[in-house]
Amino acid sequence: MSTTPSGFILALLLASSASAQSVFVVAPQPGPGVFSTDIQPAIDAAADGNLVLVKAGAYTGFTIDGKGVSVVADAGASVIVDGHVLVTHVAASQRALLQGLTVHGDNAISPAIATSDLPGALWIESCSVIGGTANGTGQVGVSINTSPSVVIQRSVMQGGDGASGGTITMGAPGLHVAVSTVDVGDSQCIGGHGAPPLTGSFQGFGGSGLRVLPGCFVFASGTSFQGGDGAGAGPHGFTGGAGGAGINIESPVVLLECTTAGGLGQGGAPDGAATVVIGAGSIQTIDDVARHFSTTSPVREGQSTTIAFGGVPGEIVGLWFSPAPAPPKLLLAFEGMFALSAVGLQGFVLGAIPAGGTLSMPVVVPTLPAALQSVTVWCQSTFDGPLTHAVISPTSALVLLDASL
Repeated sequence: MSTTPSGFILALLLASSASAQSVFVVAPQPGPGVFSTDIQPAIDAAADGNLVLVKAGAYTGFTIDGKGVSVVADAGASVIVDGHVLVTHVAASQRALLQGLTVHGDNAISPAIATSDLPGALWIESCSVIGGTANGTGQVGVSINTSPSVVIQRSVMQGGDGASGGTITMGAPGLHVAVSTVDVGDSQCIGGHGAPPLTGSFQGFGGSGLRVLPGCFVFASGTSFQGGDGAGAGPHGFTGGAGGAGINIESPVVLLECTTAGGLGQGGAPDGAATVVIGAGSIQTIDDVARHFSTTSPVREGQSTTIAFGGVPGEIVGLWFSPAPAPPKLLLAFEGMFALSAVGLQGFVLGAIPAGGTLSMPVVVPTLPAALQSVTVWCQSTFDGPLTHAVISPTSALVLLDASL
């Protein structure tokens, strides 16, 4: 590992040609440089590996199908997506990124964000997601299905609340995982609340913060899991609903400094359990503190991105980066999931954690090569306590943009 920030900047520049992206700009109104006024037309026109850069505004849901496309909110932009987001059929050699989006699920029978048949990598970063309601039942915030390479960082995932009047009015899980491998860091998973049903029953219970079906593996660091509250007393003889579990699992889960709490039961129904383990499910807890890492992204050439590390004072922090992600692999001795490709992988030592516990440094983005509009650098942090052990910690996708965009 190098020890100079200037060496880090040069390496970013050299890495850019390996993951160059053309950019399609989306904005609410037509104008110079704007490709479309909604996200889906830009995705349809984009080639594999391209970037859809979204300006502030409200947009409809979209689908990424059969190609690796990044959909990224512009720096400081409030981007609202009203509707279902689906990422599917991304090949093992491809990667997709959702960054900086606020997704409000609609009232169709669909999660706010869902994946299916996804051999390739998907990173969800700095997103806020809430499921809608369909026929009285809350819908899942983020649903990961048949996807072996998913990373979720610094995001809030909330299940939709149930709606009164139906026959099944449960809240939904914040994060639902089926036949997938998921690495979650510095996030919140919140179950939706139940509502009184039309007929007397106990279907108005709260959703789980995390629901994991068989055939999965989930690693979580610095993340909270909160079950939703059950329904209060309602008409037609309904007396109340049980609270949702913080996590409800049928597969192995490894936790590093996470919190779990059940939702409140109502009308005499029980509170939700902090954890529910079923069948082949298991929970392994790593006895250590979670480390933290982030970059400000996207950022234009000539501007500064802030790279921030949070850890134990005195620890030496480093940064690995690669032109591509890889399926997350648990390295238990290093307390984390390594999620970068070894092809083109480089690493740098960037300093020591000061007494306050946070190291933050600005790094000026180099000038991109001519005709190069954008590049994504996939980053992962490391922390090394002197004479103790190294820890592999959170990730971030750093999107560099041409100054003209």
